[in-house]
Amino acid sequence: MKIIRFGLYIAISFILCTMLLLVWGESGVRAYRQLQEYSLRLQNNIKGLERTNSDLLTELDALGHDPEAIALKARELGFMKEDEQLIRIEGYGSASTHYTVGRILRRSRRPENRDNLIKLFALVLPFLLYLLSLIGRRESGRTVQRRDWRNQ
Repeated sequence: MKIIRFGLYIAISFILCTMLLLVWGESGVRAYRQLQEYSLRLQNNIKGLERTNSDLLTELDALGHDPEAIALKARELGFMKEDEQLIRIEGYGSASTHYTVGRILRRSRRPENRDNLIKLFALVLPFLLYLLSLIGRRESGRTVQRRDWRNQ
């Protein structure tokens, strides 16, 4: 009977440990959701980089073949022809095209390892349950003995 009860406690601990690892473990549901969010952020970053790359390729193609695009870019950089004059209007900023390169995205990892704590809990739990059942049986045995003594 003691072996069966202890086996039951081990089975309960195993099921509890499995459930805890499934939800909060390193490969559990929470970790999977965090990876999905990280993947979505990476995909959005890649799309932004692709748009920037496309814009730069278009600008490069225009600068390689269109003399007027070269002249406009030179003016943006502050270069003028000999017969031109620069007129600056206060309060009017130049329409500069600055490209922002994609951000470095790092996956946030927690330094603590919860899996080991959950596994340790699962190893200790059967013994605790067994000790609690022994204490509970002793207490219930004492109350039965006291009642029998009073009835005599």
